[in-house]
Amino acid sequence: MLRGQKPQSLSVNKHDFPGKNSNRKIAFLFSHATGYHKETFHPIMRSFRDQLRVQREFDQTDITFISWDERHHGDSARLNEGCLSEDYSMTDNALDTKQVIDFFDLKGGYDYFIGVGHSLGACTLLLCEYYYPGTFSGLFLVEPLSFATMKEAIYIQETVTKAFKKRPEEWKEMEEFRESLLSKSVYKVMHPEVFDLYARYGLYETDEHTFKLKCTRRSEEIIFRNIRSSNKIILYCI
Repeated sequence: MLRGQKPQSLSVNKHDFPGKNSNRKIAFLFSHATGYHKETFHPIMRSFRDQLRVQREFDQTDITFISWDERHHGDSARLNEGCLSEDYSMTDNALDTKQVIDFFDLKGGYDYFIGVGHSLGACTLLLCEYYYPGTFSGLFLVEPLSFATMKEAIYIQETVTKAFKKRPEEWKEMEEFRESLLSKSVYKVMHPEVFDLYARYGLYETDEHTFKLKCTRRSEEIIFRNIRSSNKIILYCI
Protein backbone atom coordinates (compact mmCIF):
# COMPACT_ATOMS: atom_id res chain seq x y z
CA MET A 1 0.00 0.00 0.00
CA LEU A 2 1.18 3.52 -0.82
CA ARG A 3 0.33 6.70 1.00
CA GLY A 4 -1.13 9.61 -0.94
CA GLN A 5 -4.31 11.39 0.05
CA LYS A 6 -5.51 7.88 0.91
CA PRO A 7 -3.66 4.54 0.95
CA GLN A 8 -3.07 3.47 -2.67
CA SER A 9 -2.05 0.25 -4.40
CA LEU A 10 -0.01 -0.81 -7.42
CA SER A 11 -0.84 -3.57 -9.91
CA VAL A 12 2.28 -5.54 -10.87
CA ASN A 13 2.93 -8.51 -13.17
CA LYS A 14 5.87 -10.87 -12.64
CA HIS A 15 6.98 -13.24 -15.39
CA ASP A 16 9.61 -15.91 -14.59
CA PHE A 17 11.54 -17.82 -17.25
CA PRO A 18 13.85 -20.38 -15.58
CA GLY A 19 17.02 -21.54 -17.31
CA LYS A 20 18.54 -25.04 -17.30
CA ASN A 21 20.64 -25.76 -14.19
CA SER A 22 20.87 -22.00 -13.72
CA ASN A 23 23.77 -20.36 -11.93
CA ARG A 24 22.67 -16.73 -12.20
CA LYS A 25 19.53 -14.59 -12.11
CA ILE A 26 18.71 -11.44 -14.09
CA ALA A 27 15.69 -9.21 -13.50
CA PHE A 28 14.27 -6.54 -15.80
CA LEU A 29 11.84 -3.87 -14.58
CA PHE A 30 9.66 -2.37 -17.34
CA SER A 31 8.13 1.09 -16.75
CA HIS A 32 5.53 2.40 -19.19
CA ALA A 33 4.90 5.79 -20.81
CA THR A 34 2.22 8.31 -19.83
CA GLY A 35 -1.24 7.04 -20.76
CA TYR A 36 -0.11 3.46 -21.36
CA HIS A 37 0.05 0.38 -19.13
CA LYS A 38 2.15 -2.65 -18.26
CA GLU A 39 0.66 -5.02 -20.86
CA THR A 40 1.91 -2.94 -23.81
CA PHE A 41 5.39 -4.33 -23.07
CA HIS A 42 4.34 -7.93 -23.74
CA PRO A 43 5.54 -8.12 -27.39
CA ILE A 44 8.92 -6.61 -26.46
CA MET A 45 9.28 -8.98 -23.52
CA ARG A 46 8.51 -12.02 -25.66
CA SER A 47 10.91 -10.97 -28.42
CA PHE A 48 13.67 -10.12 -25.93
CA ARG A 49 13.25 -13.39 -24.05
CA ASP A 50 13.47 -15.37 -27.30
CA GLN A 51 16.62 -13.48 -28.33
CA LEU A 52 18.29 -14.21 -25.00
CA ARG A 53 17.37 -17.88 -25.11
CA VAL A 54 19.11 -18.49 -28.46
CA GLN A 55 22.39 -17.28 -26.95
CA ARG A 56 24.26 -20.07 -25.16
CA GLU A 57 25.58 -17.77 -22.43
CA PHE A 58 21.99 -17.37 -21.19
CA ASP A 59 21.16 -21.11 -21.07
CA GLN A 60 21.90 -21.23 -17.34
CA THR A 61 20.22 -17.94 -16.52
CA ASP A 62 16.90 -17.40 -14.78
CA ILE A 63 15.18 -14.42 -16.40
CA THR A 64 12.51 -12.38 -14.62
CA PHE A 65 10.40 -9.61 -16.16
CA ILE A 66 8.48 -7.24 -13.89
CA SER A 67 6.01 -4.74 -15.34
CA TRP A 68 3.70 -2.51 -13.34
CA ASP A 69 1.02 0.14 -13.73
CA GLU A 70 1.81 3.62 -12.43
CA ARG A 71 -0.71 4.38 -9.70
CA HIS A 72 -3.12 6.27 -11.99
CA HIS A 73 -2.68 4.06 -15.06
CA GLY A 74 -4.04 0.67 -16.07
CA ASP A 75 -5.21 -1.67 -13.33
CA SER A 76 -3.63 0.51 -10.64
CA ALA A 77 -5.97 3.32 -11.68
CA ARG A 78 -8.96 1.07 -11.10
CA LEU A 79 -7.66 0.10 -7.66
CA ASN A 80 -7.06 3.76 -6.76
CA GLU A 81 -10.17 5.28 -8.31
CA GLY A 82 -11.17 8.42 -6.41
CA CYS A 83 -7.72 8.84 -4.81
CA LEU A 84 -6.10 11.13 -7.40
CA SER A 85 -3.75 13.64 -5.77
CA GLU A 86 -3.44 17.08 -7.36
CA ASP A 87 0.18 17.22 -6.15
CA TYR A 88 1.23 13.96 -7.77
CA SER A 89 4.56 14.22 -9.62
CA MET A 90 7.20 12.08 -11.31
CA THR A 91 9.07 12.04 -8.01
CA ASP A 92 6.11 10.18 -6.51
CA ASN A 93 6.30 7.76 -9.42
CA ALA A 94 10.02 7.26 -8.76
CA LEU A 95 9.24 6.45 -5.12
CA ASP A 96 6.53 4.03 -6.28
CA THR A 97 9.19 2.41 -8.47
CA LYS A 98 11.32 1.90 -5.37
CA GLN A 99 8.35 0.27 -3.65
CA VAL A 100 8.13 -2.29 -6.46
CA ILE A 101 11.89 -2.89 -6.38
CA ASP A 102 11.91 -3.47 -2.62
CA PHE A 103 8.81 -5.68 -2.62
CA PHE A 104 10.31 -8.10 -5.15
CA ASP A 105 13.88 -7.71 -3.82
CA LEU A 106 15.05 -6.87 -7.33
CA LYS A 107 18.28 -5.21 -6.21
CA GLY A 108 19.49 -7.80 -3.71
CA GLY A 109 17.86 -10.96 -5.00
CA TYR A 110 19.39 -11.00 -8.48
CA ASP A 111 22.88 -10.97 -9.96
CA TYR A 112 21.90 -8.21 -12.39
CA PHE A 113 18.96 -5.82 -12.29
CA ILE A 114 18.15 -3.74 -15.38
CA GLY A 115 15.55 -0.97 -15.68
CA VAL A 116 13.75 -0.53 -19.02
CA GLY A 117 11.59 2.56 -19.43
CA HIS A 118 9.80 4.61 -22.07
CA SER A 119 8.98 8.32 -21.73
CA LEU A 120 7.46 8.77 -18.24
CA GLY A 121 8.82 5.36 -17.28
CA ALA A 122 12.33 6.24 -18.45
CA CYS A 123 12.23 9.52 -16.56
CA THR A 124 11.13 7.93 -13.30
CA LEU A 125 13.73 5.15 -13.52
CA LEU A 126 16.37 7.86 -13.85
CA LEU A 127 14.92 9.72 -10.89
CA CYS A 128 14.85 6.52 -8.83
CA GLU A 129 18.54 5.93 -9.54
CA TYR A 130 19.26 9.57 -8.59
CA TYR A 131 17.47 9.25 -5.24
CA TYR A 132 18.87 5.75 -4.55
CA PRO A 133 22.29 5.49 -6.27
CA GLY A 134 23.39 2.01 -7.29
CA THR A 135 19.86 0.60 -7.43
CA PHE A 136 20.25 -0.62 -11.02
CA SER A 137 23.01 -2.58 -12.73
CA GLY A 138 22.02 -0.68 -15.87
CA LEU A 139 19.26 1.41 -17.42
CA PHE A 140 17.78 1.29 -20.92
CA LEU A 141 15.88 4.55 -21.40
CA VAL A 142 13.78 5.26 -24.50
CA GLU A 143 12.67 8.86 -25.06
CA PRO A 144 12.90 9.89 -21.39
CA LEU A 145 10.48 12.66 -20.52
CA SER A 146 13.18 15.29 -20.03
CA PHE A 147 14.01 18.57 -21.72
CA ALA A 148 17.19 20.50 -22.47
CA THR A 149 16.01 23.69 -20.75
CA MET A 150 13.31 24.72 -18.29
CA LYS A 151 11.89 26.99 -21.01
CA GLU A 152 11.31 23.94 -23.20
CA ALA A 153 9.80 22.01 -20.27
CA ILE A 154 7.33 24.83 -19.55
CA TYR A 155 6.33 25.07 -23.23
CA ILE A 156 5.71 21.31 -23.48
CA GLN A 157 3.89 21.36 -20.16
CA GLU A 158 1.45 24.05 -21.27
CA THR A 159 0.93 22.60 -24.76
CA VAL A 160 0.33 19.02 -23.65
CA THR A 161 -1.93 19.83 -20.69
CA LYS A 162 -4.19 21.85 -23.00
CA ALA A 163 -4.36 18.91 -25.41
CA PHE A 164 -5.29 16.48 -22.63
CA LYS A 165 -8.30 18.58 -21.65
CA LYS A 166 -9.78 18.07 -25.12
CA ARG A 167 -9.03 14.36 -25.40
CA PRO A 168 -12.03 11.98 -25.36
CA GLU A 169 -11.91 9.27 -22.70
CA GLU A 170 -15.20 7.41 -23.13
CA TRP A 171 -16.83 5.66 -26.11
CA LYS A 172 -20.12 3.86 -26.71
CA GLU A 173 -18.48 0.89 -28.43
CA MET A 174 -15.00 -0.63 -28.46
CA GLU A 175 -14.94 -0.34 -32.24
CA GLU A 176 -15.69 3.37 -31.94
CA PHE A 177 -12.61 3.70 -29.73
CA ARG A 178 -10.43 1.85 -32.24
CA GLU A 179 -11.65 3.92 -35.17
CA SER A 180 -11.17 7.15 -33.23
CA LEU A 181 -7.56 6.39 -32.35
CA LEU A 182 -6.57 4.89 -35.69
CA SER A 183 -7.62 8.13 -37.38
CA LYS A 184 -4.59 9.75 -35.68
CA SER A 185 -1.09 9.39 -37.11
CA VAL A 186 0.57 8.41 -33.82
CA TYR A 187 -1.63 5.30 -33.53
CA LYS A 188 -1.48 4.40 -37.22
CA VAL A 189 2.23 3.62 -36.89
CA MET A 190 1.84 1.67 -33.65
CA HIS A 191 2.59 -2.06 -33.83
CA PRO A 192 -0.80 -3.81 -34.31
CA GLU A 193 -0.31 -6.14 -31.35
CA VAL A 194 0.67 -3.26 -29.06
CA PHE A 195 -2.41 -1.33 -30.17
CA ASP A 196 -4.63 -4.34 -29.46
CA LEU A 197 -3.09 -4.68 -25.99
CA TYR A 198 -3.53 -0.96 -25.40
CA ALA A 199 -7.23 -1.28 -26.21
CA ARG A 200 -7.79 -4.57 -24.37
CA TYR A 201 -6.14 -3.59 -21.09
CA GLY A 202 -6.41 0.20 -21.21
CA LEU A 203 -10.22 0.37 -21.17
CA TYR A 204 -12.93 -0.91 -18.88
CA GLU A 205 -16.66 -1.31 -19.36
CA THR A 206 -18.74 1.03 -17.19
CA ASP A 207 -22.07 0.30 -15.51
CA GLU A 208 -23.68 2.16 -18.43
CA HIS A 209 -21.98 -0.32 -20.83
CA THR A 210 -19.72 2.32 -22.33
CA PHE A 211 -15.94 1.90 -22.64
CA LYS A 212 -13.72 4.26 -20.67
CA LEU A 213 -9.96 4.73 -20.39
CA LYS A 214 -8.55 3.48 -17.09
CA CYS A 215 -6.07 6.36 -17.17
CA THR A 216 -8.14 9.54 -17.23
CA ARG A 217 -7.14 12.68 -19.09
CA ARG A 218 -7.03 14.43 -15.71
CA SER A 219 -4.38 11.98 -14.49
CA GLU A 220 -2.18 12.66 -17.51
CA GLU A 221 -2.73 16.40 -17.17
CA ILE A 222 -1.52 16.38 -13.55
CA ILE A 223 1.67 14.50 -14.47
CA PHE A 224 2.59 17.09 -17.09
CA ARG A 225 1.44 20.00 -14.97
CA ASN A 226 3.96 19.03 -12.27
CA ILE A 227 6.82 18.29 -14.67
CA ARG A 228 9.01 21.30 -13.84
CA SER A 229 10.48 20.12 -10.53
CA SER A 230 11.35 16.70 -11.95
CA ASN A 231 13.04 18.24 -14.98
CA LYS A 232 15.35 20.31 -12.76
CA ILE A 233 16.62 17.12 -11.15
CA ILE A 234 17.01 15.31 -14.47
CA LEU A 235 19.00 18.20 -15.93
CA TYR A 236 21.31 17.87 -12.92
CA CYS A 237 21.63 14.10 -13.46
CA ILE A 238 22.53 14.52 -17.12
